[in-house]
Amino acid sequence: MEMHKDVPIGEHKYRIGRLPARTGAWILQLILKQMQGSLTEADHANIQSHLLSVCSRLKNGVPLPVLQADGTFAEKDLEFDLNTVVKLQGAARDFNFDDFFAERAREIKEAKARALSSDSSSE
Repeated sequence: MEMHKDVPIGEHKYRIGRLPARTGAWILQLILKQMQGSLTEADHANIQSHLLSVCSRLKNGVPLPVLQADGTFAEKDLEFDLNTVVKLQGAARDFNFDDFFAERAREIKEAKARALSSDSSSE
């Protein structure tokens, strides 16, 4: 399993890392809550903080966290750079959850195929 991925966003290169599995599982629960239309602003801020916590800006090949310990941006230019922040969140979400959702989709497809196979063999 890849533990990080480097992605270019705008004029900088960023390193996206892995979330701990327990944090990822918690975020999945919040995603389900969002799908039901009951995600609060505090939930969103919490998800955003976790996703951005695994993001670093590469400077001369050295990864520097985009968030400081107090949750503020380490690089002040990010504070008002909606485009980069949204892209960073998306990159962190995709890197951490795409494999999970792809595997669930494969499992569903296989289960449907087995169900169709058993339906046709029982006729």
